Amino acid sequence: MSKGTLFLSPFRLVNLKLLVISIFIHPMFTPTKLALFIYSIILASEIIIVFRILLKAQQMKPFIPAKLEFIFFGFLLSGMMSSIVTFIAIVQTIGFTHGLFITWLETWLSSWVVAFPVVLVVAPLVRKTIHKLVVSTN
Repeated sequence: MSKGTLFLSPFRLVNLKLLVISIFIHPMFTPTKLALFIYSIILASEIIIVFRILLKAQQMKPFIPAKLEFIFFGFLLSGMMSSIVTFIAIVQTIGFTHGLFITWLETWLSSWVVAFPVVLVVAPLVRKTIHKLVVSTN
């Protein structure tokens, strides 16, 4: 099985086809929204493929100290989330135009500078709040 087909089981392909068909039938359908949807699926699948390859690499040994785990978590989470959110916002604002990539890159990097420290501050507060709301199984 090739690396590009790791996540395309027949069940997932059927669901993807149904989702795409439902977008075509929807009265608010526009070609820009379809292109944005397809790009989002491709981007998400590429991110998942990279993480799976990294997790399956048996020769790779852990190298991040446990006390710095939350910093790396915040770095990756804020980077991925801000890249996806800014791309969607830019495409909805200016559409697929010449210079989209440069505009998105500039916007993403400036938003990442804000998102990274925000995640480092907000994530522990969210964990504590969720911990108070979740019923323990003990």
